[in-house]
Amino acid sequence: MIKSEAIILSINEVYEAINSDSQVRQLMRTVPLNILERMRVRYFASKQFVLHQDERYDHTYLLVSGRVKVFLNSPSGKQVVLDVYEPGMFLGEQEAIINRPYSASIVNISPVTVLEMANADFVEWT
Repeated sequence: MIKSEAIILSINEVYEAINSDSQVRQLMRTVPLNILERMRVRYFASKQFVLHQDERYDHTYLLVSGRVKVFLNSPSGKQVVLDVYEPGMFLGEQEAIINRPYSASIVNISPVTVLEMANADFVEWT
């Protein structure tokens, strides 16, 4: 496959993911084309999508399908669940905007599909 074919397949996959959920489609209607073209669709089996509290990440995610648990790790090692996110929720958006480590941990509790974008692209878009 030549590179332009890979780009076409990638953008088609992004459009398919966007159109798979009405809330995701609504959120994405203002994304500039240049940012949309750089997004990636990522798929994860249960418990394979993990973002750790106090770590920095280069990407912001939009949950397209599945569910993730947002939680804090207490000093005693217990987890305090803050929320369960469903499709249409952003992951890491606050951290991208303020350029700080994650304030909570995230793990998927079902298979998930996410749209991945560079933090700089998310900040430019918003």
